[in-house]
Amino acid sequence: MNTIFDGDKIDFMVGVPSAGNIFKIQVKYLSHRPQYGLPSISLTCTEGRGKRRRYQKGEFDFILN
Repeated sequence: MNTIFDGDKIDFMVGVPSAGNIFKIQVKYLSHRPQYGLPSISLTCTEGRGKRRRYQKGEFDFILN
């Protein structure tokens, strides 16, 4: 059995029973520093204590702006 916990790569799961789909949603926030121009989002996640890595294929389904 998989459980979702604080620090997991999935914040919400949305199921569409009629289509048989399940979507994984990771909630991120935009940071905006005027000196750097446009807002940005980090596409990295934690892996262990103090280690960061890029998300791998299949760890999230889409990004909304």
